[in-house]
Amino acid sequence: MTASMRMMSNKVWAWMLVCFLIFTAAGCRSASKRLCAGKACFDVEIAATDAARTRGLMFRHGLKAGTGMLFVFEEEGIFPFWMKNMQFPIDMLWLDRNKRIVDIKANVPACTVDPCPVYTPSQVALYVLELPAGDARRHDLIPGVTFLKG
Repeated sequence: MTASMRMMSNKVWAWMLVCFLIFTAAGCRSASKRLCAGKACFDVEIAATDAARTRGLMFRHGLKAGTGMLFVFEEEGIFPFWMKNMQFPIDMLWLDRNKRIVDIKANVPACTVDPCPVYTPSQVALYVLELPAGDARRHDLIPGVTFLKG
């Protein structure tokens, strides 16, 4: 194979890789929904598959104000979370089947040591809502508050 053919082959492979990454990223986007508790509303990305829940907010640089990620599980349980590969602090809110807050871990820092600390709720939940750090306090989100569709 000549040098020009190798260069062309490399360009084709590079183009195919770029197309694959774009296609994969587009296919990985989660559905979104609006959740409100009182006057506080959040546009939340839904993480309802094992892959989406595992990835969560890893490798992102932050959450915009008024946004979050809602982890949806198949059945209620005790769902511990950690901050592996996170780059910013968040508030974690565990919600029951009625989307009522049952536990909160506020201002959870990004993990800087291995193994990462694990944050475990005190009660069973069906959902976990991750918001920008400080939003729970800022919007008076406390155990007992219920989220509704916005």
